[in-house]
This record gives sequence, C-alpha cells and structure tokens, in this order.
Amino acid sequence: MRSGRSRVVRLSGLVLLWPVAFAALYAYRPVVLDGPIFCPVRLGTGVPCPGCGLTRAFCFMTHGEFEPALRFNALAPLVIAYLAALWIYYAVDAWRGSPPAWPTWRIAGVMLVVTAAFWAGRLVEFFLSPDALSTIWRDNGLARLLRLFN
Repeated sequence: MRSGRSRVVRLSGLVLLWPVAFAALYAYRPVVLDGPIFCPVRLGTGVPCPGCGLTRAFCFMTHGEFEPALRFNALAPLVIAYLAALWIYYAVDAWRGSPPAWPTWRIAGVMLVVTAAFWAGRLVEFFLSPDALSTIWRDNGLARLLRLFN
C-alpha cells in the first residue's frame, strides 16, 4: 500500500489533471482551426488516422459546440469517456493504494476494436472522395519537403 508524500503528490496531480486539460483546450479553441498538423500518420502519408481531429473536437466540446466537434472526429465523446474512466481508475489506485478490480483489458480491447472500425470507415470515406489522391499528394511528407525547396 502506498502512503505518505507520494500518495499526496499522485492524488494532487490526478485532481488537477482534468481542470488543467479543460482550461488548455478552452484557451486553444480560437487558434485550433489555423494551427499546424501534428499527426505523424497524416504528415507522413497524407491520410487521416483515427485520432485526426480529436484536438479540434475536444476544443469545440469545451465551448459546448458538440455538432462541429463530432464532424471533426466522431470518436471524441467515446475517447473522453475512456479517458475519464482511466482517470477514475488511477485516482482510486492512488487513493486506496491498489487498483480497482476492473476488466481493464476488455475495456481497452473494445476501445481498440471500435477505433479500428472507425478508422476503416474513415479510410473508405477518404478514398471514395474525388480529391483523395490530390489530398495525399498535397499533405504527405515528401510533397511538403519538395515544396520547401521550390
């Protein structure tokens, strides 16, 4: 059982995690549409990954704009729920000194299957769009490097 200072530090960090993340996402909302692309999959290939749009979706959700948030990434509410469950899990672990008896592998497995299915659907939608090849050419890493030298 954990006790003493490490327990207080862990609990303090966990208690502050959500408000700090919420405040950061709330503050980032005005510039989120014009910001750079950080996704390594999209930067490398030009193809969106299952997480593309989550930052923008979270920013819009902090302002109560749920419809645009779902357009950026439909998995955003599920990811928020999963992160909240993880937060509760680790908070209970920090409080009691032992983790709760949750089916964590099953929850993570379901999340993985849902994410894979979402990505498959997103890829089908992406490649069926008429400008898919031009988007790949414009957004992949090699094309970006070539534009730097032109």
